[in-house]
Amino acid sequence: GALSAGDTEPPETPKVSSFDRDEYRGFSEEPGVSILTRTYGMTGDDYYARQFLQHLLEERLYARLRLDTALTYTPSSYVSEGADWGLFGLHAETSAENHDQALRIMRAIINELTEALLPADEFRRIKLSLLRQWAQSIETNSDYAGYYTGSLPQFRRDGHFLNEEVQIAALTPERVHAVAKRLFAPARTVVVRDRDIQTRIASRPTSRP
Repeated sequence: GALSAGDTEPPETPKVSSFDRDEYRGFSEEPGVSILTRTYGMTGDDYYARQFLQHLLEERLYARLRLDTALTYTPSSYVSEGADWGLFGLHAETSAENHDQALRIMRAIINELTEALLPADEFRRIKLSLLRQWAQSIETNSDYAGYYTGSLPQFRRDGHFLNEEVQIAALTPERVHAVAKRLFAPARTVVVRDRDIQTRIASRPTSRP
């Protein structure tokens, strides 16, 4: 239907001054370790390449961290995005004593993506799998409503909605490789370590009467 004009609040600029350190704590309620990088959100020009990378990372993290080493039951590619900023990366929900091993595996996965192009056969397989997932993601009227509401920043920027399947189909190994190198440049990534929340609470200093 027609979209009526109206006033909206401008997006807030994210405060990123705290990104000047290499490691952080207290990011999650559960013990785990993450490698994260800041993005330019859903309106960034690398959005669809990141969708491809997230799909690929989910597969590789599952194979290496769950099937091969049993370090975690729920490895994941972490994504949290607004219209013009967000976080993207890898996460392993695992105990503190396994953080270093999980980090080594996650860094090895990142290096594979930044040092060389994906083999053509693997690239085609991942792209086809992502397209199938994208096509199946909308099943109800509320899904359509959520999709168009979430696409409003794109509509305001371009004046029309994009055919997202076409955007994904147009990706090339070279494009995905370039985006991976930019995203995971050492100066852009941070490591987040989380212990069990009960341990964190117990370790807080108590105030004296």
